[in-house]
Amino acid sequence: MSRDFGLARATALAIAIAAGPVHAGPSDILPSDQLRLRVMEWLPLEGEIKDWSAIADAYTVAADGTVTIPFVGTLPAAGRSTEALAQEISEALFQRFALPDLPATAVSLNARSPVMITGEIRAPGDVPFEVGMTARHAIARAGGVGFAGALGPRSPEERLEAETQLAILRDREDGLMLRAARLRAEISGADQLEPEAMRAGGRGETLRQQEEELLRLHRDQNAREIALIDGRRDLLSNEINALEAKVQSLTHRMELAADQKQAMESLAQRGLTVNARLFDAEQMLATLETQLLDTQTAILRAKQNLATAETDRLERVEGRSASLLVSLQETEQSLAETRNRRIAQQRSVMMMQASAGDWSKTLEVTIRRMMAGDVEILTDALDTALLPGDLLEVTLRNPEDQG
Repeated sequence: MSRDFGLARATALAIAIAAGPVHAGPSDILPSDQLRLRVMEWLPLEGEIKDWSAIADAYTVAADGTVTIPFVGTLPAAGRSTEALAQEISEALFQRFALPDLPATAVSLNARSPVMITGEIRAPGDVPFEVGMTARHAIARAGGVGFAGALGPRSPEERLEAETQLAILRDREDGLMLRAARLRAEISGADQLEPEAMRAGGRGETLRQQEEELLRLHRDQNAREIALIDGRRDLLSNEINALEAKVQSLTHRMELAADQKQAMESLAQRGLTVNARLFDAEQMLATLETQLLDTQTAILRAKQNLATAETDRLERVEGRSASLLVSLQETEQSLAETRNRRIAQQRSVMMMQASAGDWSKTLEVTIRRMMAGDVEILTDALDTALLPGDLLEVTLRNPEDQG
């Protein structure tokens, strides 16, 4: 009997004996598929069909896309049709056992591994695989998005109120971020805010301009006040210098007056001058001593005022820095509290959006896929085509990534 005739008979037998589940969609075989194999041989002498029960069994396609069949060995299976694989098995058995005709071989898809889905969905677990399905389809099959503690879909009014509260918190966070940046700039003496101090979006540019104007006004005001204090210090220093010069002059004049008084006393004792001139000399000396005392007192007072001015300047510089540090600490604490509230509110808004079907912006979908013994991780995979046995992890995006 010719090989072609045998092939035709084998094909007819395969059609007759094909059994098991109907192929799901295209008949291309995929890794982890479970295949059902049945082989039959026509015995012309006996006039009957022999069923090869020894190899009739279910076989699983390995992760590397191959399948191992007894008496045949390991064959490539993934990406091939069941008919093509059955034909190769028939020819391999025909050669292996030197059969007179090709045996009739039927390969059918017995089962496919489901897709496992976990995370923020209503019904985590297995989802039956279908050719061409994506993670988006699997999420829908699992009942859609669901969150712990969620109260179900919200009305448009509730979502609008939540988004309004989120916008308010964002604006407050922006304002506090810029205020903190302005305080840091004042402390460091910088002329402008840090470039990274502001998130994009919102009223950021307007708020930045306001804080930069405050920075300029505070810097100019502080400079003016320090200049006034420095001017007072200079005046007091000049006054002290002038008074000290006056003290030197008065001291010199007192020495001359003391000499004159001593000379008058000597002349008066010898009767060579009148007592009035002696009195005038004594009066001059007393006047000079009074002026010297007043001048020394004025110097002391000026030095006290200079010390006060130095204290005022120190207080203006260091005291202001301390006050700015306190304000910065309070602002950063308020910023942290507002940011936490904003993140919580943003998560609530994202949950509402996700529950309403807006998944692209709100869900993070990761696929873990076994490939040739290794785990391949696919991220941002909402619309990625799935394979049997894929593990889907569905989580809410980090609100921080949303700004």
